[in-house]
Amino acid sequence: MEINNNSHVYVVFFSFILQKIMIMSMNRWYGQFMILFGGIMAFFYVGVGFFIIFSTNLDHLDKVLRNLGGGAFVLYGLFRLYKSIEKIREEFFSDKYDSD
Repeated sequence: MEINNNSHVYVVFFSFILQKIMIMSMNRWYGQFMILFGGIMAFFYVGVGFFIIFSTNLDHLDKVLRNLGGGAFVLYGLFRLYKSIEKIREEFFSDKYDSD
């Protein structure tokens, strides 16, 4: 009984392709998760900024410092939100992962 040596090549090639597909799928899922997490963090930064500015619990801090610190958080959160929206458009609404 003869063993076809080419069958081993096909098995190795098929497993290699399957592994690459799995890695690409995991990279896509991880990228999408991190983009959504970044969007959530942007809202968190905006919320912390407004909390610092308007909270009565922080009245012992100088009003100017509260406004500067809170404003920095709000501006950074808005910047992160803008970048997250750009990445969401690229990751979810583009033809990046479409195969022809």
